[in-house]
Amino acid sequence: MPLKYGCFISYRTPVGLLEKRFIEDLELGLVSELEPYFGADLAVWRDKQRLAGGDQLDPNLAAALCQSVCMILVYTPKYFDCAHPYCAREYRAMRMLEKMRLQLVQNQAERLHSLIIPVVVRGKKVLPAEMGTLYYDFESFTLSQPELYKHPNYDVIFKQIAEYIYDRYLALQGVDLMPSPCESFDLPALDDTIHEWLCTLATPPGLPLR
Repeated sequence: MPLKYGCFISYRTPVGLLEKRFIEDLELGLVSELEPYFGADLAVWRDKQRLAGGDQLDPNLAAALCQSVCMILVYTPKYFDCAHPYCAREYRAMRMLEKMRLQLVQNQAERLHSLIIPVVVRGKKVLPAEMGTLYYDFESFTLSQPELYKHPNYDVIFKQIAEYIYDRYLALQGVDLMPSPCESFDLPALDDTIHEWLCTLATPPGLPLR
């Protein structure tokens, strides 16, 4: 099963202007750097319905996640939300794919490289420990700044992310990544186990000021 997309962007439905603009800028920056590797149409997959405010999952979403080299996880404290679990289901699905795929890679050192790339918009103080300590920090981004891909503090990050994704793509070449077609792949159901796990990660309301 060949990989099709450079990366899949996982994010909560944006409400305010800052989040909406961040998602748009992030996609443009990723496409610009991944295009030389994968082509513009296959660089990035993003569920555009979310910008319209819907919580319904695109029926093509699971297949696109399965066909992606990496997942870009756009983190804010509401990413893991008990009431809106679709992001958590995407995350768990990619963890499952990651575990299965990295076990098939012959290079032992390559197995240490995650296929999930967190980018933190806000909330790094409450970033769940299970996501590790490696992430890209965008907390200083504000609406008054130029586009992310034009900003001197961030443009180099897109290059780093693109190179990382392509390295993972090369490592996964020649590996039989899925026993069945990605069209039959689905996100994990929200059972009691996942719901309990999700609620332990969710940021509690009314966090005390520090």
